[in-house]
Amino acid sequence: MICITTVGRLWYVPGALLVLAGLTALLDLRREATEVRAVLSHHWLAGLTAILASFYVFLGTTALGFAGIASSAES
Repeated sequence: MICITTVGRLWYVPGALLVLAGLTALLDLRREATEVRAVLSHHWLAGLTAILASFYVFLGTTALGFAGIASSAES
């Protein structure tokens, strides 16, 4: 979504290829669903931390004022 909003129409072809590749990967993972579930259940805390860190970085890049300065200074 970020690429679509920043580049505009130039992102349609790579975006479609990216969606197609993602769907292909998901279909491939369906065959190994039990292994994927086992890995996710074992490393759920690391995944949650990565998601929250991504939100924090996104907030720092979009926030104005003190919040943006504070998050940039800590990085």
